[in-house]
Amino acid sequence: GAAGDTGAGAAPNAFLSALVLGKSSGAGYRAANDTEAFLHHLQAFQQKDMDGIMLDYTNQSLVLYYDFFGDKTQKYLGLSQIRTFFEWVVPLVVTEALTANATEVRSGMGWFVWGNPEQGVISGTDSIAYDEQHHVGFQSVVITSAPGSSISPVVP
Repeated sequence: GAAGDTGAGAAPNAFLSALVLGKSSGAGYRAANDTEAFLHHLQAFQQKDMDGIMLDYTNQSLVLYYDFFGDKTQKYLGLSQIRTFFEWVVPLVVTEALTANATEVRSGMGWFVWGNPEQGVISGTDSIAYDEQHHVGFQSVVITSAPGSSISPVVP
């Protein structure tokens, strides 16, 4: 792949299990580029590290969520609302059954396909646009929930 490519088409969970950045995501964390920010987000998500996840966002960040099956949409703007979203979605989908089948990261954007059918998410696709400081400016989270699942987005 191209420079900065995380290996689209890699085996399920290959990128999740290979995320060892060797860099703390503590208070001094600042991504040097969009690839580092992307990998940091995936690692913090997998580790259910809410504070780590939030280091990738600002009060100008926007997350849009949509579920094809339930035709449910929700908008999360700024740190407080985005944290509310992740406090809902992380416990829901981050289990041993979580798969991530494809990823791509380029300057300014990241993309990944994931799913957790055991938790009612047949498939999900996230697209992320980064700002000049390598924070998430915009993220779309689009899922297809399983018929009969009780997935309903948290309202901020």
